[in-house]
Formats: sequence, structure tokens, C-alpha cells
Amino acid sequence: MRSSAYLRLVSLGNGAGPYVNQPSITKSTSPFLDKTMTEQPDRNAAIQRVKDEIDAAFPDVNFTGQITSVDGRLDEELDEEQGLYEFLKQRRWSEVDQAFIEGNPDGIELLTDDAFAAFLPAWLSRALVSDFVRPSVVLTFSTDIERSPYWTETMGRRMGLLTVSQKATLLSFLTHCFDIETLGLAKKDVRSAIAYVSRFDVQNSE
Repeated sequence: MRSSAYLRLVSLGNGAGPYVNQPSITKSTSPFLDKTMTEQPDRNAAIQRVKDEIDAAFPDVNFTGQITSVDGRLDEELDEEQGLYEFLKQRRWSEVDQAFIEGNPDGIELLTDDAFAAFLPAWLSRALVSDFVRPSVVLTFSTDIERSPYWTETMGRRMGLLTVSQKATLLSFLTHCFDIETLGLAKKDVRSAIAYVSRFDVQNSE
């Protein structure tokens, strides 16, 4: 079954509006600036709608499970995993330092399956407002690049841990990303991610 978000994406094609982030302007005679003034509140409202979905769909509880596959090991080659362990252990997803996510945009892929499901909302929330984090989060779900059988198996397990509402929220996030992206390559990545997530029947998976 195709999700409503996926069907909406197909209908959108490449006609989504530009991603603009201009300062507030009180008076303008420029059609472009007038358009910007109108779109900025709309964009902020769209971000808030998705953020509200994230907050409602993902329980904000202390995660006490294993963070990475190498928790507690001291090894210079495992610096990234150690950083994830130190910053995420015993924390709620809402408590994760936003600067940490900004510095580790693809760190979510190194988490265990349970930690991935628990902390996904932290990465989604940051990606809503960060042009740097957003591409990494989108690519986490994209099949537009060559994927190994290991990735397919791992992501299948992780998607299986998400509830119906969480998968629907993920699709809302990805659809929002499609709406604001202006580069064709970025839109292609988002389209692929939506198609992948939509393979999982979000209507009847529970």
C-alpha cells in the first residue's frame, strides 16, 4: 500500500517552492521579497507542525539500553562510537545536545537498532532546522545509492521497531524535506527515501 505522503510526493513532482530564509522585512516593492515575506511564516509553521508530530509520536524517556556495538571500549579508532556513547547514555532524546548532533549528522547510523529507534526523533528535530544535518538524515533512508545486503537487513529491522505513528511522522518529515529542497539531486535523494519508507505498510503494520 502506498502511503498518502508518497502519493502526494508523486503529485508534487519537481514543483516544490524554494527554500528561503530571509530576514524579516517590513516594507518592500520587490515581488521576490514580498513572496519571501509570505513564505517565511509558512515555512516556520510547517516546521512546527512536523516538530509537533515528532513530539507526539516518540516517547521522551531515558534510554538505558546499548548505544553502540562497542560501548565502553577505549580505542582511538572508535572515537565516533565513544562520543555517541558518552553523549547519549542514560538520556532522553529531547536532552541530546543539538551541537552534538550538528557535529555528528550521520552518527545515528552507528547506533544499535534500539538506540536508533529511541534517538531518531533527536536527529529528525535537528534536521528540521539544520541544512547541514538534513542531508545526512535523508540519506539514512535513501536507496538512491548502492546499498549492501547488510544495510537492507539492518534498516529492515530498524523500520520494524517503529510504530505506525512514528513511520507516518518520518514520512511527514521527508515530505517536508522534499517541499523545501531546491536542488534536483537533493530532491532525488528525498524521493528515494520516501519511496523506501513507504514500502513499510504504515497503515497496517501494527
